[in-house]
Amino acid sequence: MKPKYTVVFCDDIRQETSGKNILIGVYSGDLLPAVVPGSFPLSVYIKVQGLSGHHRFRMKLTSPNGHIAMEIEDEVEFVPESDSLPLSFQNAVIQVESAGKITVEFTLDDNDPEIIGELAVHIPQTSPAA
Repeated sequence: MKPKYTVVFCDDIRQETSGKNILIGVYSGDLLPAVVPGSFPLSVYIKVQGLSGHHRFRMKLTSPNGHIAMEIEDEVEFVPESDSLPLSFQNAVIQVESAGKITVEFTLDDNDPEIIGELAVHIPQTSPAA
């Protein structure tokens, strides 16, 4: 069974004492930076469904200009009794110099990498001076 990924881009991720995740500043649409060029922190929450057992993974977060903001390799145990496993990655610094896409690339075990999430970046249009 091929795993299913749900990716959420946000400003920060925190965890309650109960174990629940709190996603702060969730991007529900495109990113419109106030200042370009500029950089800002970004966090990524990934829910993985449809796996069980021990797996290796690599997650790569890339800015629109191709700069790798975060790259993590790790191992994780997917519990068969659970229908999903949340993975959270905080405080990447994204550099925005132009419009494009922020991408999340995920590689599971020895499989080919795949883009599992994208956040479009649009540069706000400035109105001409009168």
